Amino acid sequence: MSPLALLLALLLAPPMAIVLLLVLGRWFDRPRLLAHAWLIAFDQWAYVTLAAPKYLLLGGPPPSQYETISSKTGRMAIKGHRWAIIAEAIIDWLAVRLGGRPDHCRRVIIRVDRIEASLQLAGAISAEAAV
Repeated sequence: MSPLALLLALLLAPPMAIVLLLVLGRWFDRPRLLAHAWLIAFDQWAYVTLAAPKYLLLGGPPPSQYETISSKTGRMAIKGHRWAIIAEAIIDWLAVRLGGRPDHCRRVIIRVDRIEASLQLAGAISAEAAV
């Protein structure tokens, strides 16, 4: 087995196992919730890993640890990027097949924005308390 094939297998095996847990988890609630949390964590890790080279080479805002591939795809689809519109359709199709609701990419944008807004508010409150 070539090193590239081995690396690809190592990268794809955990997400595939998690998807299997997610599907089987319909009968067992705790494994399903655990698999869902692992998928979100993997999605956030993948987004930061993919966005890091652009940030390091071209600058701009740093990638948010709360952003996922789905939410970034939704943001770019709203802006009209063709690649994002295609990716959004594929991600939304997959989300519906796994038991989610339609418009997954655009709905998760709201969740990411709420997390970041609440963290900014908490930081402002703690800064006021320190004064």
